[in-house]
Amino acid sequence: MLEKVYKGEISNKIKVYYVKNDELPLISFAIGFCSGSYLDPKGKEGLFYLTSSLIDKGHDTLSTFKIREFFDNIGAKFNITSSKNMLSIKILSEDKFFERIVDFIRELIFYPPFKEEEIEKEKNRIISEILQDEEDPETVISKKFYEVLYENTPLSHPLEGYVESINSIEKKDIEEFYREKVLRRKIFIAGTGSIDFDIFLKKFEDFFENLDEFNFNYPEFKKDKVDKKIFLIKKKVNQVFVRLGQFSLNRKDKNYHKLILSNYILGGGAVASRLYTKIRNELGFVYTIYSKFNNLDPFKGAFYYYFQTGTENFERAMKILIDEIKKFKLKGLKERELKEAKGFFKGSIPREIETYPQITNILLSALYYELKPSYLYDTLNKILETNKEELFEFIKNFYDYENICGAIVVPENYDYSFLSDIFPEHKIELM
Repeated sequence: MLEKVYKGEISNKIKVYYVKNDELPLISFAIGFCSGSYLDPKGKEGLFYLTSSLIDKGHDTLSTFKIREFFDNIGAKFNITSSKNMLSIKILSEDKFFERIVDFIRELIFYPPFKEEEIEKEKNRIISEILQDEEDPETVISKKFYEVLYENTPLSHPLEGYVESINSIEKKDIEEFYREKVLRRKIFIAGTGSIDFDIFLKKFEDFFENLDEFNFNYPEFKKDKVDKKIFLIKKKVNQVFVRLGQFSLNRKDKNYHKLILSNYILGGGAVASRLYTKIRNELGFVYTIYSKFNNLDPFKGAFYYYFQTGTENFERAMKILIDEIKKFKLKGLKERELKEAKGFFKGSIPREIETYPQITNILLSALYYELKPSYLYDTLNKILETNKEELFEFIKNFYDYENICGAIVVPENYDYSFLSDIFPEHKIELM
């Protein structure tokens, strides 16, 4: 489906990627904004999240109910997603409603009233969400992991912010942030559907015709070394939850395909991975275990290991995790593992380009990360061409069992002193 991608550019150098697909009378499109929680002012953490959550929460002439009713009545899917480095608005509908939907969301995007009553509702909802998260061990270690990995950078705080910071946000903060840190950031549009590209492009040309000039920049990110620190959180639980890791690669890194391939072998390949096979299947020391990475371009993303276990197996599971990473780094991989990993991606990557929303998401990522629209196929080809020696060289340079950081949730009154033996150079900070 990506052999023929239409490319265009509209006002303020907004780039557009589009695939014509006549299989069904559908249209899928997304508008992406290079905004994110990294732009939250100090003391106002959560401002981006709160602001983005208010876009579809009522309008001068439309209630929240009316907005939902509009999309429900035409059978369209509408959602707004926010993250540390992006805001996106996504639509899937029948093609005959395309122009009507674009006109409708233009009102939402350019004229949000940010009503006081809606602001208070959202603030209360987010505070409730934050308080609930504090009781969920997996969410706790996720937030604490990013806090220690990105310490002293704009990425360290949770997307939702803190109770105190949410309470401090006023309507004027939201209005200024939305005007300066969302609408004036870099924007891009991706889509696929049965509509002709000329019609698609013209509609969005009209959509953005009065947009202010971009004010596009990123805060400095100088951190390239992991602090050897582990947050230890005691809670009323009867299990142990672990998330430890390091920095990942930028999406455009020339070795990104090797990260995908090697991670599958070590811990990302579910039941086929080394970590799962050894620590879960053979020894039964954990309930689940895996490794994973994410992209936060233009900043460095995160690579981490996660496992959940009983207190009686925690020490042994932790030691074996470090030992398996060490063996992977120092001894490399088997030819069989490489062959099986390549086979997996040969079958799975093409399945990521089957549905209309999937194609739209691929094009959106290509625009955001400044990749070719065919980047998935390019990545697959690089994976299939990688030999054992090349991958081992990458593994030796990337995986680091000594310089990792993270967070661990343990039961109250749990003796964690053995961690100092496993991590003799780390600062273990009790929360």
